[in-house]
Amino acid sequence: MSYVIYSPLSIQIAKTARAKNQKFTLNLNTYANSRWSRTSAKKIYTELMWPQVERLPLMQGCCLTMQLFKKNNTKSDRSNVLSIHEKFFCDCLVIGDPYRVVWNRSVIKERYDYKLIDDSDEYLRPTVFLETEIDRKNPRVEITVTPF
Repeated sequence: MSYVIYSPLSIQIAKTARAKNQKFTLNLNTYANSRWSRTSAKKIYTELMWPQVERLPLMQGCCLTMQLFKKNNTKSDRSNVLSIHEKFFCDCLVIGDPYRVVWNRSVIKERYDYKLIDDSDEYLRPTVFLETEIDRKNPRVEITVTPF
């Protein structure tokens, strides 16, 4: 049985406690150039995705299939976007419930309700990136999780 998860193309994060929320586009360029917000973005992404991930069973391993749905027909690098979605989503599966996880200086000390033991090659088969589609009303990344 496969499960389909929908992921946004960007999330809102706060740079500082007093700053307004800023858009963090989930792609490799933003990730590489925003060192201050990596951990914050991962935490927010995990919290945002948890309601969908929570319904997944505990898996011995899984295969991921990802497909990008863009807003318009502009040129884009599919792997630029999907590589960060893969990283954040796999971390979300391994971290588990973001409201119960115990962090200590950006390092996880305890985790609960995780869905995958580890995101190493032993538990995660190679991810497949499908052809990019256009969806003007709902740009997103569709992640299909197939447990094995």
